[in-house]
Amino acid sequence: MKKNDILVILIGLIMAAAAWFMFNKTRTEPKNSMVVIYKDGNLYRTLSLFEDEIVRIEDEDGRINIISIKDGKADMIEANCQDKICVNTRAAHKDGQSIVCLPNRVVVEIKGAEEDIIDGVSE
Repeated sequence: MKKNDILVILIGLIMAAAAWFMFNKTRTEPKNSMVVIYKDGNLYRTLSLFEDEIVRIEDEDGRINIISIKDGKADMIEANCQDKICVNTRAAHKDGQSIVCLPNRVVVEIKGAEEDIIDGVSE
């Protein structure tokens, strides 16, 4: 490779990184986005995504889930299910994202006032 080829590749990479950064960091979620929590298929609680809170869900069978809402993200921080997939799922912060704990039958879903212009396939 010649010196100019490396320079062109570097400039292209820098431009791509800058475009990615601008697109992802300038998009903001609506300030009225909500965290909707379902337990056993029924609405358990609805909270603002932008108010920090810890929610503990415990049922009569001893199933426990703890959800942290902090810095505009909802995260399942603890669950006593066997597989812990819900705990290892990344925090949800965009409209339509969810965290599901199948063994404990808990769903945490983000709902915003606006629809995303990018669908899940494009994202």
